[in-house]
Amino acid sequence: HPQQHPNNRLPAGVIDRLRLHALHAPQFDAARLCPPDQLNGYQNQPIYRAFGKTEISLGNAESWLGEGYNNDMDSEFHSATAAAHQLGTSVPRVVRAIERLGIDARQRNGRMRLRRQDVARLRAELGVSAEVPDLTPVQANVLAALRSAPLGLASIRAIARRAGVSPTAASRAVVALQEIGLLSGEHTVLAAGIARSATVVHLDRRSPRWRAIAPALRSVQPPARHDAARDERVPTRLRHLFWNTAPTQLERRVAGPYIARRLLRTMDIDGLAWGAANLTRTDWLEAQRARGLAAPVRALARNLAAAADR
Repeated sequence: HPQQHPNNRLPAGVIDRLRLHALHAPQFDAARLCPPDQLNGYQNQPIYRAFGKTEISLGNAESWLGEGYNNDMDSEFHSATAAAHQLGTSVPRVVRAIERLGIDARQRNGRMRLRRQDVARLRAELGVSAEVPDLTPVQANVLAALRSAPLGLASIRAIARRAGVSPTAASRAVVALQEIGLLSGEHTVLAAGIARSATVVHLDRRSPRWRAIAPALRSVQPPARHDAARDERVPTRLRHLFWNTAPTQLERRVAGPYIARRLLRTMDIDGLAWGAANLTRTDWLEAQRARGLAAPVRALARNLAAAADR
């Protein structure tokens, strides 16, 4: 077709007596701009195979590609290299995490053979990193951690713990991100048992720079937080919510329903977050039966009870 072949007006070449007439198709395909079928000039049956109709499945892949075939993306098993690529990190870091978690993945030939559940454990341990323009991996993890903290975080240690990095690395990242306008610090007074001055670090979501890099941060996943055992008592930072409560009523095992009821009445965000992590399903279900609670508050208690089962 003239639009596809600008040189179609050139004269035909001399016919070669040794041309592959026995192999070449005897006719041309119809002249169309985009032919619907794939051209195949070799329709001699011993060597012809219809294009686009041969299916290679994982079941017969070895017969086509040999016994060494292993597609890490489609297979149930993954190599350490494939796992590192998925997590956006290095192979040595993945190997150290495998050894630290006690995953039995090393084969006799020395290579790693990881199952899907093994990769899931590595993802929870190491998180998922992504290349964000003009940002280091630590800075990307810090931004991802603050993205999931709408009220901000009040200390470098809290940022480091949520981002899965060291406090020193987190401190340097916060300073650098503040200089380019992605983070801001707010001086405030926190109710932490006593009034305490603190600087709360916030993600500046109105920054034009944030709107530009936010899509690239979607795949960034900080390491899962390995929370310690449940608190046995209401922490000091929440005592102002229980200012007229007897000390024995601050014990979770003794007065769980009362603590949950008090949190529902005050609707303090920090208190509810602590209760969601430490109180039981029974505590929330008992608390939602209290008199005077609005229907949305009762629904919140039932949702917290359902979340406590998981």
